Amino acid sequence: MVLAVWTDSTRISTFMFGNDVSGKNFSFLEGVSGGHHQISHHENDKAKLEEYKRINVWHLQQYAYMLEKMAQIKEGERTLLDNSMILLGSPMRDGNAHSPANLPLVLAGRGGGRINSGQHLVFEKNTPMSNLFVNMLDYAGTPVERFADSTGALKGLEA
Repeated sequence: MVLAVWTDSTRISTFMFGNDVSGKNFSFLEGVSGGHHQISHHENDKAKLEEYKRINVWHLQQYAYMLEKMAQIKEGERTLLDNSMILLGSPMRDGNAHSPANLPLVLAGRGGGRINSGQHLVFEKNTPMSNLFVNMLDYAGTPVERFADSTGALKGLEA
């Protein structure tokens, strides 16, 4: 993906580690003995929660690896990371509760200098995730007033 963006083969890509009910086995991680979906139904069991945490940490490490690679590639005055927007998220906050509300999302990159990075923002409860997509479409040069169930752009992202 980094190579494709760096070479301008594309400026848009999507990567999904696995769909929500994937049986992908994460036993390759120390201390994990099963699949993400199965473990996400942790029933608040300490051992299962530890396995769930190890899988989520691994996902974050993969994301960080990609961001580090992008930060090392110069594009004029900026880096490939500065000129990009890389969103990490999940459609579930907690697989055990099947909760799709108040999702933890991480948006990396500066969108070509449009995004004020390095901040932690908390939005009003039940803010649609598609509000973020309104911002991202604008930063990518395709402004829209609404997208899907959005109620407008998010405040506080602009540089």
